[in-house]
Amino acid sequence: MARHAGGVTDAEIARRTGVGSERLTALLRMLRREGYVEQTTDGAYVTGIALARLGSAQGHDQALREQLQRTLDRLRDSAWAPPST
Repeated sequence: MARHAGGVTDAEIARRTGVGSERLTALLRMLRREGYVEQTTDGAYVTGIALARLGSAQGHDQALREQLQRTLDRLRDSAWAPPST
């Protein structure tokens, strides 16, 4: 994605990586949730703020703290969530 300033489609990602459509959809959803990629209005994927921060020395520590906090929050929420029926 970083090589494509205008973004890259999921079809192109699948073609280049060999990852199946169903698995790729799940991976892209997770990456979007974590902020590593963003989806543009035309459906293409671009590098997200979390990935940009991890790549820069200036925002690296902050990005790691924020990522860890989000992960801990999700774990807390799932541990205390009522069982699904």
